[in-house]
Amino acid sequence: MQADIQYSLGYYLGILKDDPLRLIRTTFYYQPIGLFSVFKALWVFPCVAAVAWWKRKNYKSLLGIAIILISVYAQLFVAFDTSRLFTLGFMVMLVSLEFLFDTDFAGFRRWAFWAVLFNLAIPQVYTAGKIIEVWQTLSSAAVSSWLQ
Repeated sequence: MQADIQYSLGYYLGILKDDPLRLIRTTFYYQPIGLFSVFKALWVFPCVAAVAWWKRKNYKSLLGIAIILISVYAQLFVAFDTSRLFTLGFMVMLVSLEFLFDTDFAGFRRWAFWAVLFNLAIPQVYTAGKIIEVWQTLSSAAVSSWLQ
């Protein structure tokens, strides 16, 4: 005799039957924070790479990045853990970094270290649904104590 399956497909996706956009509406105002929390200040890398691709008319790379971000965003229809789900877009960072290191666009190799160092001073933010948590990292705690 088998036990009933408690966490079935209906358990997870049942709310979508009555209201398909419920999870999107629940997280809508917190999604930018969740997206920022993935790379924090290092979003500058994909932005600089996008500018370079646009200037070089490399629309295929821009489309690839857009497809990755749209695919990651589509997960918010079935879950509301924005920080965790947006993290699955890490390929955007890998592709951007590879391009920027290869081309040294905008003198990337000169300022990349400083961008990473600055990023360490930004506290880690986590969002899920309507909850925002700020995690104090070791580096941000050191900067806070140094500034006080």
